[in-house]
Formats: sequence, structure tokens, C-alpha cells
Amino acid sequence: MPWKMCLEYAELFKIKMPIQKNDVDAPMTAQCCTPFAMCRPNVEEEEDYFTSPFYKDGTFIDYQGPDVPQPNFFTPAQRSRMVHEVLLRTRYGDEQQQFGRNHNLQFSSNNFSKCI
Repeated sequence: MPWKMCLEYAELFKIKMPIQKNDVDAPMTAQCCTPFAMCRPNVEEEEDYFTSPFYKDGTFIDYQGPDVPQPNFFTPAQRSRMVHEVLLRTRYGDEQQQFGRNHNLQFSSNNFSKCI
């Protein structure tokens, strides 16, 4: 998916992006009273971040987004959601109502390749 299109859809979806590490400790009650605590020996702990909705003009708090494509800037799940939305909005015919992912995938591989 082209980088500029990724930025436009990220702004449209208001994807939350990390802006600063969270240095606030969780309250003791949240740490000791989890009824479904799991033993995770092989899972790395994820760092906690403060987040802000994405704006392509770079109006994050204390953060400027890159102007060039960054492979890890958006997660694979975020990219998949953007591609799915593009496929839903892609027209496959001359009629006003002819758009959508299912018909594109079944009948028109030419339009599908233009989206990707």
C-alpha cells in the first residue's frame, strides 16, 4: 500500500499511535487482584505507551511522523485494516452501486491489482 495512502487512512481511522513511554506505575490493587493472571514464560512484556490519534500533518504531542515509508510504523493489523477498507471502496464497474471487495476478488483481478 503506498505510504501516502497509509497516512490518509490512518488519519481517517484515528489510529492511536505511541507518543511517550508510560512511566506511571499501576496501582497495587491492579497488580495483585487479577482473577485471570496467566503464567507467560515465553511472552515478552509489551511496553506501555501514552497514545494520541494519528494526524498526517505531524500534530502528535512531542512527535513528528516520518515523511518516508517506515516498515514498522504501522502494525500488520493496522495495515490490513487499511487495505480492507480500500478494497471495500474500490469500484469494479461503471454503475454507481458497483463497488466492494467480494465482487472485485471474484471477477476483476485487474482492479484488485491496482489497489495493491
